[in-house]
Amino acid sequence: MEIESNTQISYNVRVQVLYESGIKKPETIKNRIKPFYDASLRTVQCTVKQLREDVDMVEEQEYDNSNRFILNDKDRKKIKKLLDKNMFLTVSEIKQKLHLECHDTTINNELLRIGFSYKNINQIPFQPVYQQI
Repeated sequence: MEIESNTQISYNVRVQVLYESGIKKPETIKNRIKPFYDASLRTVQCTVKQLREDVDMVEEQEYDNSNRFILNDKDRKKIKKLLDKNMFLTVSEIKQKLHLECHDTTINNELLRIGFSYKNINQIPFQPVYQQI
């Protein structure tokens, strides 16, 4: 195995190489990798535990953002038009009126980008109910 640079070796590979070469104590492994990684003792202990249990170690974790819904320009324009008509709409009302299939936080973040602020309401304000007599 040819290694080009010390910085190209990942944390997991370094710990695994040290563990397989006979260094089993997490404290010793932590001291050996200290010049390369600022890992806590607890992190090293967890990694050594995974090696003891023979868990496949993932080189680099990749996060799947494919299901993440991001508003497109068309949706942003619709939100702006809706807010021009009535700027006191709630996020859930915006989501319902525009038939958006995203999380409320996504709309909230877009409102912040536009320049609107929001306030969480603990209870619905009193609205009298009028009945015909």
